[in-house]
Amino acid sequence: MKKICFLMGILIVFMTACQPAPTVSPTIMPTSTIIAASPTPVPTATTETIITATLDPDAGYAQVGDIKMYYVIKGSGKPLLLLHGGLTTSEDWYGQVPAFAESYQVITPDSRGQGRTADGDGPITYHLMAEDIVKLMDILEIDSAYIVGASDGGIIGIDLALHHPERVKALVAYGANITPDGIQQWFLDYIRTASAAELAGGYAVDYQRLSPTPDHLYGLVNKIRTMWLNEPNFTLDELGSIHVPTLVLDGEREELIKKDQPKAIAQAIPNAKLVILPFTGHFAPWDDAEAFNQAVLDFLKDY
Repeated sequence: MKKICFLMGILIVFMTACQPAPTVSPTIMPTSTIIAASPTPVPTATTETIITATLDPDAGYAQVGDIKMYYVIKGSGKPLLLLHGGLTTSEDWYGQVPAFAESYQVITPDSRGQGRTADGDGPITYHLMAEDIVKLMDILEIDSAYIVGASDGGIIGIDLALHHPERVKALVAYGANITPDGIQQWFLDYIRTASAAELAGGYAVDYQRLSPTPDHLYGLVNKIRTMWLNEPNFTLDELGSIHVPTLVLDGEREELIKKDQPKAIAQAIPNAKLVILPFTGHFAPWDDAEAFNQAVLDFLKDY
């Protein structure tokens, strides 16, 4: 349902415009333009949504630099971190945690500013979120872990493999792009022009239910927008320096990322494996959890 709400929100606005969208300059919008406050009031959490925001019995908070990071640990065995996509939460791994926890100790953190994790005062970047993960691993006394990331989580995983390869046993990156130009043009245009309320879409409900600062929704959305329009900026030479065992995953019906991205990433990372899942797209962890889980587990068992 979350995937449907997200896609319906952006597609309705995109497709029902009364005239063709104006030509968008290829120049990235300046941050000052992107951060402009939305006039739309932030939705107010209801008593019902607040009541449902009970903590998982296996959850905890860690002081990670300037923020308190929320995480949940399930299962036992070698540690496996699941990194969620942008404007989602660790709860979205509901189709993966039970399957992976049968063989691994599964850690599902909420990324900076998202879910139950607090936001800092400055901008959000992929590298900053990767460093948050390293600090969380230090606090949990995890020397190295399997990293499985979807969308933004996959980009964070690539950053970890680049800057902290000793902390990554193996990497699975699903639906990741390596530059802003790796986003499909229609979606890139939408990111540039949508209001903060439109871009938040169905995530607004989760944010109100979970966030320690529920009135910061549109500020958070605009930080993520700025990041999407300016990052990541991995070069092929940088990817060529990665020697962590890597699986690049995507769906054949990818809706948001250009379809050349997974192949380009897999070709650039030495000995990386590429798997394209049939009959699914950017949201395979929700749409086809069985196929996604099997591809991940088949890859990780060799490491």
